[in-house]
Amino acid sequence: IALLAPGVVEGSGYFDGPTGGSVVSFGGSAVTENAYYINGFNTTDPLSNFGGFALPYGSIDQQEILSGGYGAAYGRSDGGVISQVGKRGTNEWHFGGQVLWTPAFARGDQKDIYFVTGSDQGKLYDSNSQDKSWTTVVSAYAGGPLIKDKLFLFASVEAERRQGNTIGNTDAPFNTKYRNDYPKWYAKLDWNITDSNILEVTGASTKRSYSADRLAYDYDAGKTGGRGKRAIPANTGADLYVAKFASNMTGELTLSALYG
Repeated sequence: IALLAPGVVEGSGYFDGPTGGSVVSFGGSAVTENAYYINGFNTTDPLSNFGGFALPYGSIDQQEILSGGYGAAYGRSDGGVISQVGKRGTNEWHFGGQVLWTPAFARGDQKDIYFVTGSDQGKLYDSNSQDKSWTTVVSAYAGGPLIKDKLFLFASVEAERRQGNTIGNTDAPFNTKYRNDYPKWYAKLDWNITDSNILEVTGASTKRSYSADRLAYDYDAGKTGGRGKRAIPANTGADLYVAKFASNMTGELTLSALYG
């Protein structure tokens, strides 16, 4: 969505966000100079600044892209701001879900790379055409009233799995079979205490786990051999809990407090 805004381009493939995808650059700024907000709360990765939270399918009500000249409410960034407002429950129950499957056979094959000089000229250097990957995503959401006109709930969950294998070049002849899991959930509780006082409670979680096996690969025979060493598994992620109270004190004065 951010790429639809003027002056926004995809960042270098060397830098991944929390969900494994590329992050964006605003107006030529570095990909680490952005800020990410959900329901007014800063969710930028505090360690690397590579992106922020990712919400499950059907959870985003609004997304705003700010690329310069924005107010003090969106500080701590020299690049741009991606501000999302999550969905909330209403007086009617709504449900939804989806299943997405991207099979390996439906993806285009990459081109192999061959030696162009030296004694190995014409021989295969990197068997890219055998690199395969597939993705499965299962999502569901529900929202509605717990107490009509007073208390509302919206909740969503998503499980994404990316699997595949990558064959290294002749300098590192391994067939790496990998798996990435990206579980996410989001929930929002809205309480209309009075017509002038509203309490919002938001909870969210996004995780990422990686595991892989490295198998020996014989370029002369074009076959995968025995099991090599197992790659070091990695688990990252974060949980978010935010409470926001808003009070319309007069027609011209509003008090807002945010804690998370």
